[in-house]
Amino acid sequence: MNVKALTEEVRMLDGQLEKEKAEALDNENYEVVEKMEKLTAPVQELQGDVMLLALDDVTDNRYKLEDRKRKIAQELNQLTSGKRIERLRNEYQTVKDEVTGIVNESGNDHERRQLNEVIAQEHSFVNSMNPQKLQGAIDQLHRISFQILRRTPDFLVGWFQNLVSKRETFNDQLQAKNLIEAGKKHVAAEDYDKLLEVNGRLHSLLPEKEKDSKEMRHFTGIS
Repeated sequence: MNVKALTEEVRMLDGQLEKEKAEALDNENYEVVEKMEKLTAPVQELQGDVMLLALDDVTDNRYKLEDRKRKIAQELNQLTSGKRIERLRNEYQTVKDEVTGIVNESGNDHERRQLNEVIAQEHSFVNSMNPQKLQGAIDQLHRISFQILRRTPDFLVGWFQNLVSKRETFNDQLQAKNLIEAGKKHVAAEDYDKLLEVNGRLHSLLPEKEKDSKEMRHFTGIS
């Protein structure tokens, strides 16, 4: 890692520490706040030491600072891992309730079976301290939901309208203009199979940052 990247990572670590500390304070989790306070001085010292490095530094000093940054990041991660697990557990329950409603209303036998398989495995991830297992289950539920929603006219029209609102950001403006005109015709004709195809092609023209936005992930079923 070069000095510029290390400087940026230390700056981000300081920002994350302050954010997590403020959140713990809001939740009146004073024990965690106290432990985080003990990381404040080491982070500030680290920032000062990194500032003293030359941009082309290749000495052991740089590697020692990288190691210090890694250890502080690990300590902070340990202090916040329980919070992340709790957040994911709550998110899983919320998403499960939403997807169960969608499956009951519009799902087919295959999608009901997929949902039942996830629920049957709950014991293996809800009580786990492994956030990846919980996130994997949440992602699976989102995929089931999207399989159904992509057949739903209201959802497809909403997705199209959302894409139209981002028309200034498309990488190929001419192609996007033609696709939007075609999409409007498909909406008017209630040809939702072709509208789904237009949505997919418009989505592919978005910049990566837009594709990865929380708003757009809602429409693509990608978490």
